[in-house]
Amino acid sequence: MNSFFNKFFKIKYSFFLVAVLWSCDLDEELLDSSTGDDLIEQVSEELVNNPEGAATPVLNNILAVINFYNNQDNLLALQQHTSDEMIGPTRGTDWDDGGVWRVMHTHEWDANHPYVLNAWNSMNTGIARSFDALNTFNTAAETSGSDVLDPFIAEVRYLRAFFMYQLVDLFGQVPSLNEDDEPIVLSRTEATAFVISELEEIILQLRASSEVGTNRPTVASANVLLARTLLNRNIYDNAPTNNEDLSAVVAACDAIINSGEFSLASNYFDMFAPDNSENASASAEAIWVLPNSESLDNGPSASRWNMTLHYNHDLGSQVLMDAGADAPWNGFATIAEFYNAWDADGNPSNGVSTTDIRFQDESLRDEIGSNLGFLIGQATDADGNPVDDRNGIPLIYTVDVPIAGANESQGVRVVKYRPDPDAAVDDLADNDFIIMRYADVILMKAEAQWRLGNDGDAIVLINQLREARNANPISSISGDGSEILAERGFELYWENYRRTDQIRFGTFLNSYSEKPNVSPANRLVFTIPQVALDVNPNLQPNPGQE
Repeated sequence: MNSFFNKFFKIKYSFFLVAVLWSCDLDEELLDSSTGDDLIEQVSEELVNNPEGAATPVLNNILAVINFYNNQDNLLALQQHTSDEMIGPTRGTDWDDGGVWRVMHTHEWDANHPYVLNAWNSMNTGIARSFDALNTFNTAAETSGSDVLDPFIAEVRYLRAFFMYQLVDLFGQVPSLNEDDEPIVLSRTEATAFVISELEEIILQLRASSEVGTNRPTVASANVLLARTLLNRNIYDNAPTNNEDLSAVVAACDAIINSGEFSLASNYFDMFAPDNSENASASAEAIWVLPNSESLDNGPSASRWNMTLHYNHDLGSQVLMDAGADAPWNGFATIAEFYNAWDADGNPSNGVSTTDIRFQDESLRDEIGSNLGFLIGQATDADGNPVDDRNGIPLIYTVDVPIAGANESQGVRVVKYRPDPDAAVDDLADNDFIIMRYADVILMKAEAQWRLGNDGDAIVLINQLREARNANPISSISGDGSEILAERGFELYWENYRRTDQIRFGTFLNSYSEKPNVSPANRLVFTIPQVALDVNPNLQPNPGQE
């Protein structure tokens, strides 16, 4: 991006972010309208003459916000630590962090929780950058009378819808602009309808993954987001399930399935390996990814293994070994209920046994000294030697783990993204981070069919996935759809889906582990951060928020 374009974009973005997110009565001062007009004309000319080269940096500026997916806190804290898949125990003085992890697990967060604020700010930053880019692109299109920017405008509109969807799902209120560019706040119902209408309008303007790759918005990623929004719409609208919405979910999923662009990976853990962008099997399932490599800095993909492995358990990664006792971090685990749910005979007292390849993968044990997936029992190094904890006691991962007062070994660890043994810098590991993938499409269609009363069609789809994962087929689906929720957990664990899934299936307020027996219904959305309420009178406290 050249200097005048960069300056123009940054000035406009800075003003918009303040105006739309943190206030409602700001006036923009035009310091020199003639200079501004000249600058707009230059930007418009560059965008039209070189749309890919000029528009891509602007898109990348918005896409950079997606890095919040990659961290071990923020979105992961909100979507996973509040669910039955993840727990962040305090181990002595380690991981206390002022109780931020405990209150997520026990559903006692408040309006001052740092990760609630960080998630809110991230989504709103994405919306702000999208609005500003749209203003720039639309001005260029109108000035030139050309339609060459239409695909790029569609990509920006998709990204705005994506960030709005996240706010709808997590907070139920969405700061936005009206037609007169005045700051407003959309209700959950209004924002949901806006996201759906935006996606329906732009799908035909977006390009296929085969044209622009999987790290940009595409027809497929728009259909995924459309299906996801429609599937949850009755929750967001607090209304009965709408069969028209469910039929539209099926249609959006069919558009992806029938495109022929995607297929299930032949090896599940290939999707999360350091070479997942180059592996044909893994890349065939990826619909939208956040790329990472030594030449990029798109967030710490290494957090996905550092956040769970014990300090002394390096899995053969030279980077982790060089880092010494400070890495990995010996943090998160899964709870006993979720781990035991994998047991095929329903009796975990004699050990968890399953043929499901998503549970554990032993193929790299000779190389890294451990399986991938769920880690239980004595930890070993890359040479197969037993690993001790920092006190010289054998490091034996156990099923049971308390939320407070845990020792270094307690808790089943989960390694889905494989450590990159060749990464020169830990945070630049060559694992592309998956945001959307094909298996979710299969499962969303199956769920929509089940909710429409087509159990047979749903079972066929679920068994298609289970066959690919070497799991025993199911023969029926219960009235509460527990088999579908379970399958989503088996397939998508630790991928930022679980809270939303549990809310949709009515299990989010249930007790598990040390979560309270009764969790108030106002826990179904997060508290609006206090700092946002203080500066934006258009926002309202969420139910139960004082």
